[in-house]
Amino acid sequence: LAAWGTQGLGAAQFNRAEGVGVDANDRIYVADSCAHRIQIFSSEGRFLRAYGKAGEAIGEMNYPYDIRLDELGRQYVCEYGGSRIQVFDAHDRPLEIIGRAGSKPGEFDKPWSIAFDSKGNLYVADSMNHRVQKLVRSPKSKVQGPRSFLTLDLGLWTLDKRAPQ
Repeated sequence: LAAWGTQGLGAAQFNRAEGVGVDANDRIYVADSCAHRIQIFSSEGRFLRAYGKAGEAIGEMNYPYDIRLDELGRQYVCEYGGSRIQVFDAHDRPLEIIGRAGSKPGEFDKPWSIAFDSKGNLYVADSMNHRVQKLVRSPKSKVQGPRSFLTLDLGLWTLDKRAPQ
């Protein structure tokens, strides 16, 4: 059994660690919720880096509760306070924001947790909307990456900001 971290705001300290994700190289990503950041560790628990700060702009975070990584190393951060999913590349650079606050398909109210299935579809536990939303990778989309999702919930929607709504 291995454990690391103490309470605080420094490197390898946590202010309410919420979610954990692991990449293909066994690096561990921790959603440090009340510090509004993601901390990254080696599989042995050695601190590697951290990114994020409180805010609403792209690249900023509002109570990240969960994190998952896809096959390309992109990081999907579930923001409870921001009611959105934010996508970062493998170098921690912001790529996209999926969703916004609301109750329509593709909108979230305090999302709690996320998970990928074997086909790369993303599931979101949309806590205050009392539902799970499934974001489906669009087979027809020519866009690669986080913009190529559709959401299924009372119909079919595109989350691609460049496509007709």
